[in-house]
Amino acid sequence: MVNSHLGHDAQMHNDCTLTNGALVGGHVELGDFAVLGGNAAVHQFCRIGRLSMIAGLHGVTQDLPPFCIVHRSRRVGSLNLIGLRRAGYRRHIEPLRQAFDLLYRHKLTNLAAAEQIAEELKDDPLCVEFAALFARPSAVSHPTVRSILSSLRPKSQSDVGVLA
Repeated sequence: MVNSHLGHDAQMHNDCTLTNGALVGGHVELGDFAVLGGNAAVHQFCRIGRLSMIAGLHGVTQDLPPFCIVHRSRRVGSLNLIGLRRAGYRRHIEPLRQAFDLLYRHKLTNLAAAEQIAEELKDDPLCVEFAALFARPSAVSHPTVRSILSSLRPKSQSDVGVLA
């Protein structure tokens, strides 16, 4: 963890690994067994799911679902198959592949994909966990962010375009 930074109010769950130069913004939540490669970065208010991995020199600006890997710039690349196998979740890999395809390969919104995953793959607990990230409120619903956003909105229509 040489030269790594964990921002204010960040939550780091069990057995997370931050390698040299990893940067974690404020209010970030790192799930169990999350791995951040060398010089990886996580933007403030993001959630990194359990058994997820961010490759070195890459950054994340949005929530990263559990069991996924980011190995392209700001894009989820695949499931963390090696991590799933090492954790003893071999039988869950095929249902998780189906869930991953619904979320990233079909032209569905995150919420629609999460609902479809919860409906079609409800028998697999890891698929339910995978879809649950999108059922929980995101950073925009965080009280601090909401107060900042509301302070930026004009108080009335007559205030639009008026500088203070």
